[in-house]
Amino acid sequence: MKRIAPTRPHPSAPHSALFHKLVGPGVGFVDRLRDRLEGRHTG
Repeated sequence: MKRIAPTRPHPSAPHSALFHKLVGPGVGFVDRLRDRLEGRHTG
C-alpha cells in the first residue's frame, strides 16, 4: 500500500475512506511523477 500512497500532503482532500481507496492511487502516481521530475527523493 505504501508504494501507491501519495508522497505529498493534501490537506484539502476529503477524509473519506472511499475517496482514499478510489482516488489515492492516482494521486500517488501524480505525486511520484512530480517528485521524479523535480528530482525530489521520497525514500
